[in-house]
Amino acid sequence: MSDPSQEQFTRLWTAAHPAIAGYVSAVVTDPHAADDVLQQVALTLLRKFAEYDPARPFTAWAMGMAKTAILSERRDRARALSRLRPATVESLEQVWQEILPTVDARRGALNECLRSVSGRSRELVVLRYEEA
Repeated sequence: MSDPSQEQFTRLWTAAHPAIAGYVSAVVTDPHAADDVLQQVALTLLRKFAEYDPARPFTAWAMGMAKTAILSERRDRARALSRLRPATVESLEQVWQEILPTVDARRGALNECLRSVSGRSRELVVLRYEEA
């Protein structure tokens, strides 16, 4: 992968990561398994980045890869990552894409609010909303 492609991928993945992580976390209830799936999604996106069509939204493309990774991991493990049926996973993907614009706006509002909070109060807010 060339340097410009690496830079483009990094920018796109950095912007899409919170949405994809939120979707994976909503579907995969085990946080360690969710991290593994998210890491697999990132690797798959990087490996297939040459196939990405810039005319399509990157987040939607990444969401499709995430759905495939979730379903694949679920099939591969006897102790499934989640108890959700494939139709439910697909439904969650659709809902997540619908609420994605509000999630980004809420994240921006939270960051704005955090500018006026300091000390222990700030730590508590960060723990509740960013690390939960």
